[in-house]
Amino acid sequence: MTKRSRCPDHVRRMLRAAGLRLTYQRIALAKLLGNGERQRVSAEVLYSDVLKGHVRVSRATVGNALRQFERVGVLRRIAVPRSKKAWFVIDRRVARRSELSA
Repeated sequence: MTKRSRCPDHVRRMLRAAGLRLTYQRIALAKLLGNGERQRVSAEVLYSDVLKGHVRVSRATVGNALRQFERVGVLRRIAVPRSKKAWFVIDRRVARRSELSA
């Protein structure tokens, strides 16, 4: 089984439609975001979740991926006042079109 075959088609389509390369880190993060278990996520929470899945990824990569997903419109950022922390929520309208939440 190749890494490519483990990537669900809807995740592959969403990343390509957004103009993002298919890295194993982005694939793992997109799969976690699309599993529907969380309404919102922070970089710290997503980093913890991805480590539980035994995927090697840095904190910086998680933050960068979240910002990239935000930039292409899949996620919306909710800033926490007087804090550097931010929460991200999946924009379900965009997710439906890109099939992230499928």
